[in-house]
Amino acid sequence: SDLGIIASSISYIHAREAAPQASFLKLGMTYPLPMETIRAFAASVSRCVVIEEGDPYLADALRAEGIAIESKDEMYRFGELNVHRVRRILEHDVSPEPKPVPGKPPPAPRGVYGAPAHGLHSLGRYRMLHARRVAAF
Repeated sequence: SDLGIIASSISYIHAREAAPQASFLKLGMTYPLPMETIRAFAASVSRCVVIEEGDPYLADALRAEGIAIESKDEMYRFGELNVHRVRRILEHDVSPEPKPVPGKPPPAPRGVYGAPAHGLHSLGRYRMLHARRVAAF
């Protein structure tokens, strides 16, 4: 494959949706890093991009090991990643992002895959407390 993406957690899910044709190395744990696996993956693709939220921890660690990778521009360091932002990172798009419409709240987060729905969790807690099965938790 031409494009290889290294990611973990929710960044992997966004990247998978943004670039379904790419090869992926999904890291379950980022410490200690499996450097030989990462090195072999990076060598197997012509372009290797690290997709991660926040500080470039993974990208910096791979560069320190001499692995040739690309990562996000500084403007993507802050704020949450989403599929649209990942596409922009992969396209090297550093044009200004659209500003939110004044008076309109930002879109609600979709939640984390596999996490319990907040409303259902609250309803269950309410029922448990009022059934007097537990004092509090």
